[in-house]
Formats: sequence, structure tokens, C-alpha cells
Amino acid sequence: MRELLRAVCIFLVPIVRDSDRRPHPPVLWRLLQDALIGKFGAVTGPELVLYYRSSEAVPGAWSPGENEQPVEDLSRKYTVAIPIDRVDELRPCFAVSVTRLTNG
Repeated sequence: MRELLRAVCIFLVPIVRDSDRRPHPPVLWRLLQDALIGKFGAVTGPELVLYYRSSEAVPGAWSPGENEQPVEDLSRKYTVAIPIDRVDELRPCFAVSVTRLTNG
């Protein structure tokens, strides 16, 4: 059987909402997980799941605008391995979940 080429896509999602800096409800994290599994399913072989979320928070900062102080925050890091010919499907898959997570 021919092995599929896979693209490894990494994205960060802030642990707190940009709007009010409060933690996201657990249901929104679950929506993101369900969207990834629902869209890309599972793979056979040594990997039992298609995506991985780091248990360690990733520190970072973002700029709210010119001449404003950067805002420091922590994010969850997701790594998704998908067939290379399906990379374009990733953004719509999590766009709604990530928008809800980021904006609250």
C-alpha cells in the first residue's frame, strides 16, 4: 500500500479570549477537537490519532495596535498531520471554532 504524503500543520490558540481575557468554556475546546476528528478521521499505522495538542502552554505576545503595549498570553499548540492534497480543507474546518475561542 502506498504511503500518503502528509503535511504537518501547527497552529496556536490562545487559552483566554481576546475580548475579555477570560478562559474559554470547555465546550469550545471540544468543538475544535470534534471538528478536526470529524473532518480528517483517523489514520492507521503507528499514530492512533490525527492531531496532537501539547499539554504545555506556549508563551507568546500579540500587538493590539500601533503604539500600544504588546499583550502577553499563553496558547495551546495543536499539530495536525493531514494528507497533503487536503491542506486547503484545514482552515474552514477550524475557522468557526477558533473564532469562537479567540473572540468569546
